[in-house]
Amino acid sequence: MEKSSSKYKRNKFCRLLVFLFFSVCGAFSREPTNAEIRSLTVKPDTENFFTAQENGYTLIIPGIEPARVQTDLPSLPPGVQFVSSKKDEYLSPEGERGTAVHLWFTFTDTGLVKMPPLIVQIGRRTFYLRFEKTIVYENPSVISPVMEIEFKQGVQEKKTNSQVKKYTAIVGEEIQFYLNLKYFVQIIQFSWELPENSIFKELERFEIERKDNSANTFSPKASTIAKFSWKPLVPGVYTLPNINISAISYNGSRKIVPMPACEILVVDNKSANSDSSRNVVKSVYEKAFNELELAPIEFESFDVTGDDCAKLANMRSVERHSFPWGSIKNERKNFELSLGISNSAEEDSEPIFIVLVVCFVLAVGFSILFILLKISKLSITCVCCSFVFLVFSIWNMVGLVPKYGIFAGGIISPVPEFNSDLKNELPAGIRIRIVEKAGDWALINYSDVTGWINTDLIYEIK
Repeated sequence: MEKSSSKYKRNKFCRLLVFLFFSVCGAFSREPTNAEIRSLTVKPDTENFFTAQENGYTLIIPGIEPARVQTDLPSLPPGVQFVSSKKDEYLSPEGERGTAVHLWFTFTDTGLVKMPPLIVQIGRRTFYLRFEKTIVYENPSVISPVMEIEFKQGVQEKKTNSQVKKYTAIVGEEIQFYLNLKYFVQIIQFSWELPENSIFKELERFEIERKDNSANTFSPKASTIAKFSWKPLVPGVYTLPNINISAISYNGSRKIVPMPACEILVVDNKSANSDSSRNVVKSVYEKAFNELELAPIEFESFDVTGDDCAKLANMRSVERHSFPWGSIKNERKNFELSLGISNSAEEDSEPIFIVLVVCFVLAVGFSILFILLKISKLSITCVCCSFVFLVFSIWNMVGLVPKYGIFAGGIISPVPEFNSDLKNELPAGIRIRIVEKAGDWALINYSDVTGWINTDLIYEIK
């Protein structure tokens, strides 16, 4: 009897130890609070994301087993495509268990990506957890090396909406600049040519070592290649001294790196310091930098700013959604004349189109009614009216369907690249037709000119 009693006590003591053990373990692996879960973020798996490949995010939820976690995605922004997802059991370096949610996406556009919050359901609780901001870059397999010039002294930049950077300098004064290169693995050839009427020399060359050309070594930062000194000796309009660089791109191909588009107006010291001749220098400057402007555009020498273009686009948007006999049209024309813009295109009216469509539908309805009533004269009249309304509706719709915008001014490129050969330059404030878009570029048409511009230079008419 005593043995049975002692055995019972030992079993009871063992069960108590087991209970205490699991209680202690449960205390150390407690479930996170709502506030702790809300503070979690969905983190990118890599430092850089690229187009044309899968890019991953991971959400770590400590203290929650995978069976209790469900996720859902809201509507994704344009250019983002969901690929797949997976849940795994997570074990931290400290031994804490939890859930790891892996998500993979593809991106078609470059730039900063703002993802909507991820919907996470844990048991009966629902949370909206934010994605950390990421920047998507062009895939290294298709991107080409890019050369950049960083001026340190001797020039003054002129503010312009053109893609060609423009500067002023003084004859005989030293211009120092750094030559930078990005999106490359290795430099194969590097040389430069002595510009005419100038003193030009290389002050310093920097060593660059890159051994791996995989996407993991991608960096958006530019590397400094060399430092130069340049003294123009004769007034005039200069481009940058010709610098020849061949580099290996991330995909292993050899590329000749084009020079950045840049123009420098060099004036003599007397003209630059004389108040009486500053207007002359300004007129020479504007003439030198506007030689590429198209002759048919009737623009005077007014400075049209980005705010002016935005205001003009807004006025045309209001005009498009109003009847043409209101005061909006006259206000827009007076504003364009104040900017030096004349003979601009007119906006088609959406209310007029709606009225024409309604009249067409009514005319068709009355035509059918009079035909059923066998009133031939009225039916013929309504059929003719419906045909007229149909023609005018189609004519009005042709002007409403294409997308238009106000151009901020600058270079029109034959291909969607900054470093392509420049063909035309259009002034700011004109109304252009947007033919198509490709990433950050838009194919536009104006008069007989068609080419690519950056979408940042377009203020759309909505």
